[in-house]
Amino acid sequence: LDWWFNNTESPNYDPWENWPHDVYPFHFAGGPGYILGTELLLHVVNDFMVAPISWNEDKAVGIAVFRAAGSSLPVRYFYLKADDGETDDLPFSGRWGDYPFVSQHRLSSSSIRCLARLEASSDQGAWVDGCYEQTQRLEMMRERD
Repeated sequence: LDWWFNNTESPNYDPWENWPHDVYPFHFAGGPGYILGTELLLHVVNDFMVAPISWNEDKAVGIAVFRAAGSSLPVRYFYLKADDGETDDLPFSGRWGDYPFVSQHRLSSSSIRCLARLEASSDQGAWVDGCYEQTQRLEMMRERD
């Protein structure tokens, strides 16, 4: 069972009736992003985002896409490297050419601008570490140490 969502003491409590199964369908925990085609998105919103469904938006989208996959709609799942921003570690340390993420969560605007400059420079050997200097995550790590 998912304690975080099925425990009434949790700030993210989601009643059992919203998804009365032991495991939630695949979903984007932490919300780093979704890539859905227009046709699938319209069906998810109009046909499959119906009760019972999770109160948590990430799980709700996962449930709706799961339902769509059980219909006649073509649904394919792909794993894309993403950072959900939920760990205390730096999202990535290394050179731009080795940068693994398609999507990242909880980045500051200065971090996003820095990463965009690296992309525009096409310098595969440039270090990425400096782009995370102003992230909330790094600030919390510094305060803890």
